[in-house]
Amino acid sequence: MPPPYDFASPVAYRISTTAAPPPPHYDNNSKRKRSAGLELLRSKPATKTTATSPISPTFSLPPLLSPAQPNASFASFPIPPEPPQEQYDQFATQRATLRHAKSIPHLLPLDLPLPPQEPRESKEKKRKYSSKWERGTLEAHLEGTGGKYGGQLRIYNPDCTVFHHPLNALVRHSPSIEDVTKVHHSVYGHLHTLSFRIPTASTPEPADGLPSYALQRNASKSRPGLMSNLFTRRRRGVTISLADSFAKNGSSGALGEYPDEPSSNVLSVGSTVMSDQSEPEANADTVVLLVFEDAESLGEWYLLLKSFNMKETPRTLRRLSVRILDLQEAAPPAESPRETASYGTQLGFGSFDIRSSKSSDVVLPGGKGLKAGWAAKEHICVEIWTDKTLIARTIWAKAEEDYGIPFWAQPFVFEDLPSFSECRMSICLLRSNKSHPIATVPLSLVPNYSPAKDERYPVVSLSNEAVVGELRMAVSYQELPILHRSTYVTDLYTEGDLGARSIYLMSLRGYLEQTHDVLFKVSLIKNPTFPWLLEMVNIEAKSDGATLFRNNTPLTRSLESAMKVLCADFLRLSIGPTISTILENDIEVRSDKLNVMDRLVKGCWGDMYAQRGTFPNPLRKVFAHLYKMVKQNHEEQMLHYKSVSSFLFLRLIGPALMRPHLFDLARGLPRAGIQRTLTTLAKILHAMAFFSDRDISSDPELGKYKRFIKNTANSDMMFDYLASFSTPLDEFQAAPPPPSPAATFFYERYPLLSPTEGTYVVFPSNAGPVDLLGEGAVFLETLYQRRKNVAGKEVYDEGDVEERVRLMDAFHEKVHEAAFPEQKGSVRKKLF
Repeated sequence: MPPPYDFASPVAYRISTTAAPPPPHYDNNSKRKRSAGLELLRSKPATKTTATSPISPTFSLPPLLSPAQPNASFASFPIPPEPPQEQYDQFATQRATLRHAKSIPHLLPLDLPLPPQEPRESKEKKRKYSSKWERGTLEAHLEGTGGKYGGQLRIYNPDCTVFHHPLNALVRHSPSIEDVTKVHHSVYGHLHTLSFRIPTASTPEPADGLPSYALQRNASKSRPGLMSNLFTRRRRGVTISLADSFAKNGSSGALGEYPDEPSSNVLSVGSTVMSDQSEPEANADTVVLLVFEDAESLGEWYLLLKSFNMKETPRTLRRLSVRILDLQEAAPPAESPRETASYGTQLGFGSFDIRSSKSSDVVLPGGKGLKAGWAAKEHICVEIWTDKTLIARTIWAKAEEDYGIPFWAQPFVFEDLPSFSECRMSICLLRSNKSHPIATVPLSLVPNYSPAKDERYPVVSLSNEAVVGELRMAVSYQELPILHRSTYVTDLYTEGDLGARSIYLMSLRGYLEQTHDVLFKVSLIKNPTFPWLLEMVNIEAKSDGATLFRNNTPLTRSLESAMKVLCADFLRLSIGPTISTILENDIEVRSDKLNVMDRLVKGCWGDMYAQRGTFPNPLRKVFAHLYKMVKQNHEEQMLHYKSVSSFLFLRLIGPALMRPHLFDLARGLPRAGIQRTLTTLAKILHAMAFFSDRDISSDPELGKYKRFIKNTANSDMMFDYLASFSTPLDEFQAAPPPPSPAATFFYERYPLLSPTEGTYVVFPSNAGPVDLLGEGAVFLETLYQRRKNVAGKEVYDEGDVEERVRLMDAFHEKVHEAAFPEQKGSVRKKLF
């Protein structure tokens, strides 16, 4: 029998139920109550650590009383202090004596009967889960190849085991682990958060009548050579009584001394937070929230837990993408009939006449305390709910002089939502440093595979259902069944150059709009050499040199999506420290302080040059082919360097500097003054990368930095920087790392799963776990829906490409009819 698998990682955990309200949302920028001064009386941490990058590799867990600042990067998340190791505690001796006394069995005289034992379940009913984050270790112990002999999942701290769940050999007979999902950082303010739910009906009976969180610790043997960044802790078994574990957990928090949270409990179901307080706790499911140290640990545990998150029922994928833009106040005349919302599909209605933000202070029909100009004067937050579940929310925003309305431009993507019946947005105002909902935006989601467009949705008051404004959003929703993997297998996209040329031509005609990232994720698993990207380079490298790679073409959109997926670490290390410095210090560069911008540019350029080696090698191969083809087809001396700059600066570094929240480098859109600083920095780097004085002479802001731009652009550093991206790594440097322990275990386990169970898993890749079947199903259904009216009717210049496209259309129709058998033959006649 092979040695067991043992996976372990340090986490911050919270165990709760689905019967608790959502987490509170506060704002540190607003004025606090006088009682907030009591925080000064709390003990301070002995040591203080700081993060130096937007997504810090250190263990960053902010207190929930310190919400996201609008102009702050992820680096500004405070790091929880560790309890001082040698801090004097005058009551430590008394506590130790008390624990020792409780552990001594007290025997009764022989002539007295034993006292009646209180039923164990009564303690279970009295159990109250903690709403605080605590430090501990997550461990999975699995026996046999691929865990076929079962195992256990547990969370423990230095005192006791706080959670235990069996992982049986047969998934369909195992107590279910459901809704394993990544939690959006806006819900709890924590990065790298994962959650899963244990339904009440399948909650295992604890051994010997004890609750699962009070089980004894077990020593486990690790499988050698499989730990990577995960680690295994071997400790001697400790027997701890139930009362002792409660005393220890209640006396000191494992995360250090935090300010106490509000009395409401906080919990999550998958990526969601339940708020139904009326639900009896006895029927509530157990919810486990986990915060990991880094994205790599999160990805490995997500891969592991998803391999046990399976059922013998067909899987349905629900994918929601929302981009919240701005909110405008609607103030119809008082004498006119009240407007009510029209609930259709994802469309709202025509825009109202928008009054000035300087309207008189009269109470609107919207209800209590809602005065004219509220949208321009108040701090506003938008929350996204499915049923009674909070899944994300924006930062607090207030209208600035440049806009006059609150503006977010904040995207949210939920790749696999649990089943729900209603989706809505909640509009909240900040009052007394607390969030108060005042209106709602109902959404009737209908599966739609067209490119998402900005639309205005009615904002309905909670008091009297009057329409008080409009919320501008771009919403996209897909819902479709996931079939067996064999259904999606085809060589039409990868066989020879015809597949790549067919993808290029369909992209040129707009059928792949907003789906390039989906195609790229599928390619990460199927063929990570990206032959279709190389074929696109061959086609577009012959274009006019004056506009080469500067317009939106199939290649630019595809490579832009590829860089956004693969270059997260590169951006975090190269421009992340500069963005963090600007946001944390609130730097606004004025004409009388040019030396500040000079230091920012030099520091950013130094970080970029030092981190050029972190650029992913698969994209280096694409850039090397690009560099070679442009040099062959164009005689202009510098064009091959500028072609690399067109992608690197125009479509990656520049957008990440100007809109850092779109690349997970900040928590929200910076305010106008900070945006001007970031935009100026992006312009200077752009002028440096294109070796031209045209941008300097046409932009007066760049003229102030003319000398620095010329000296840097004409130096060998810029040439070396651009050439490094078009130089693939050698065989030794490019050798793929050994598979992670989680990936090794997954590939052993996957053949053991039934075809239906296999639809629930995710696959490892260079960019983290990828839902291969989900991404493939969305891609094929999107192409079918967009081409069903033109399939078989289009004419292409190349006959072989036209025939390949016809075969692709037939395959799309076959997959669609397998997914929706009730629609077979009802949409259009068969073409073949």
